[in-house]
Amino acid sequence: MSVFKLEICTAFLRSELDSNMAIIEINLPSGFEFEIDSIEQLKGKHATVMRYDLEDGNTKVNIYLSSISKKQICIDVEANRVFKVAKPAQSYVQVYDYYDTTKKVRAFYDPPEYRLCDICRSSEIGIICEQNCV
Repeated sequence: MSVFKLEICTAFLRSELDSNMAIIEINLPSGFEFEIDSIEQLKGKHATVMRYDLEDGNTKVNIYLSSISKKQICIDVEANRVFKVAKPAQSYVQVYDYYDTTKKVRAFYDPPEYRLCDICRSSEIGIICEQNCV
């Protein structure tokens, strides 16, 4: 099983004050699910992490923070590859104010890339792949 590690860093730069309650929404690329233990550990590592909600078959997580300050906070999460998907599309992380969702930022990231040949070597169509892979 392949593990994908993601580090998300954020800070509140709009004013001298801290933000309201905020949410870090992390969406995974196709074929991956969150490693729940890595999400669970966030509450012990970061005082501002209040709770989390997993959605969409553990492929999306909303992490609730009591606030975000000017000082950068970085969280680490892990995901396991549960399905073989070649050339997965970009995914995104979004951070937004719980009470004023117009205050938000979204960043896209490229997932680990798997070639079609990496995916189908052991499948029923392996012969086709073997002929077209170098």
